[in-house]
Amino acid sequence: MRREVIAYHEAGHAVAAVLLKCTLYSVTIRAGAGGAGHALHRSAGSVDNTEAHVEREIVVAAAGPAAQARVQKRAALKVLATDPRCASDLRQIMDGLLHLGEFDVVDEVSPETGNAISMHDATKGFARVVREANFLIREHWSAVESVAAQLLAKDTIRGPEVRRLVSACTIVD
Repeated sequence: MRREVIAYHEAGHAVAAVLLKCTLYSVTIRAGAGGAGHALHRSAGSVDNTEAHVEREIVVAAAGPAAQARVQKRAALKVLATDPRCASDLRQIMDGLLHLGEFDVVDEVSPETGNAISMHDATKGFARVVREANFLIREHWSAVESVAAQLLAKDTIRGPEVRRLVSACTIVD
């Protein structure tokens, strides 16, 4: 079951990257330095920190846990909060939301506690990103299933093959 969950998680990242017009190089479920698997991609357009670039990156980051949650029949927010394999996704989402100004970092009274996030604003921004990723995954579930099946069969697939699988399941503008 663990291998299947990883395949769906990585397929979610890969499908979102393709649909959001990122350059996808490859996706794998092989364990490596990055964890249990990874989808190697570059956001569409420039790689600077424009709002559109950051928005794509955080939706792609949230799409893996969203696909994992769907296959595990759990809530995506719960997967992100409780699955240690999602730590890098969570960090990328929070960094992106901070960059977009979705919440502020505020000084705490005590220097020992350092800075803390305004949790109300962070929760709203986080929930918005997860909703977007859930919608994307739900609307393109057949593509996620197709990519996950190929990952289970081959361990690693290249970007062009993922694009072909996604195109076969959906119309990509």
